[in-house]
Amino acid sequence: MIGASVYFLLFPRQFDPHMTTLSQMLEAQGMDSSYAGTLLAIQLAVGALAGGIINLPFALGEELGWRGYLLPHLCQSMSTSRAILLSGAIWGLWHAPMIAMGHNYGVDYPTAPWGGILAMVIFCIFFGMFLSYLTIQTGSAIPAAIGHGALNAFAAAPSYFAINGACSPFLGPLPTGVISGIGIIAVGIWCMVRLRGDERLRCAQKEGKTAILP
Repeated sequence: MIGASVYFLLFPRQFDPHMTTLSQMLEAQGMDSSYAGTLLAIQLAVGALAGGIINLPFALGEELGWRGYLLPHLCQSMSTSRAILLSGAIWGLWHAPMIAMGHNYGVDYPTAPWGGILAMVIFCIFFGMFLSYLTIQTGSAIPAAIGHGALNAFAAAPSYFAINGACSPFLGPLPTGVISGIGIIAVGIWCMVRLRGDERLRCAQKEGKTAILP
């Protein structure tokens, strides 16, 4: 939601505080649109508490492959940081055919489809930093699958606050947008800094030192 907030601050005319899109969806299903805010709050609460578990079966296959298999094998031939970056880039390129067909960004944005493919690679690299951090810290790909599933549970929420047809998915407000992805980028960088710090600490301990050298 941080990235979506940044996006709407930059493009305030695209922000719809009345959630018209969600209200129209409810009306189309014969429901009272006045409950749009309540339903969104429930969705966010359920997503926060159980979204990762509910979506675990759908995300587990990917995470067993990318973080459970590929990442450890890459770590055997290169540093952990490089392995995380490379596995994230490969993960992003794996989405290339779907991006070219319009997944996430559509097909009518400037630089399509190459810009979308590049944006997805960047997103996967930084989101992969977070998922790799969970995997390395716990020794299991299951926490990464839960994290992946949790993002899937929240991903569509910002679109309810967007004026229908006014936003470019390539820019935002969803997490995969070039601008709205800033929250994922910040989290990824934080995770990489933590991992680098942990690596330096382990190296210092192995050498019998009491401080981490710069």
